[in-house]
Amino acid sequence: MKRAFDKIADVTAIRQALVEGEQSGEPEPFDFVAFKQRKAAQQSFRSEIQKAKVLR
Repeated sequence: MKRAFDKIADVTAIRQALVEGEQSGEPEPFDFVAFKQRKAAQQSFRSEIQKAKVLR
């Protein structure tokens, strides 16, 4: 019985997420290259912070 309720909850959550996505506005183009560059810069920054913590 619990599995049935879990399944219903999962389906409800998915439906709600779809509705929220549809209501969020028009889609925008995704620049994957810019995304990768931002993530690489963030990772580099985190690495520098970790190094600074180790040197203390």
